Amino acid sequence: MNEKVILILKMGGAIEGYNINDPDANDKDRYIIDEYFKTSIKPHFRYRIESVVEKDSRQITEKDREKLLYAIKTAPECNILIPHGTYTMIETAQYLQQNMVANVKRILLTGSMTPLEEANSDAGFNLGFAIGALSVLKTGGIYVCMHGRVFKKLDHIVKDKKALRFVEGDADARIV
Repeated sequence: MNEKVILILKMGGAIEGYNINDPDANDKDRYIIDEYFKTSIKPHFRYRIESVVEKDSRQITEKDREKLLYAIKTAPECNILIPHGTYTMIETAQYLQQNMVANVKRILLTGSMTPLEEANSDAGFNLGFAIGALSVLKTGGIYVCMHGRVFKKLDHIVKDKKALRFVEGDADARIV
């Protein structure tokens, strides 16, 4: 397995500007993350980017998740970053956790509340923090990385829509 290359498997979402309420924005291929890495980040590590699906995460299907799982299982890389829409990121993380056996790969899902190309977006921070987390995590597994925190207990993550962040807690006990 290749530990020296980070595989970025794009799933669409707000981070790249996909929005179910704006069909015109969804008609074009997005290379926002690709360009961000090439022109803004200029990283000191090697990476490879693949697009799995490009849509608002509210449109992600079981078939899309199967496609992502196949991409992960067949990839030679063991460090995998998945930019994903925040509406269904937790469901995708849970799906991966349930379907990965003997997982030695470090798989982080991240996203943003606003698109990467917008001013004051949390996307750049979340991408950078997730990449940093990949370099220090010692054990394989499925993680959600948002707003400066790495979540391992996937059944205890809640998207708090009022605070515009992910938090740990019981989904039934919070106003989301």
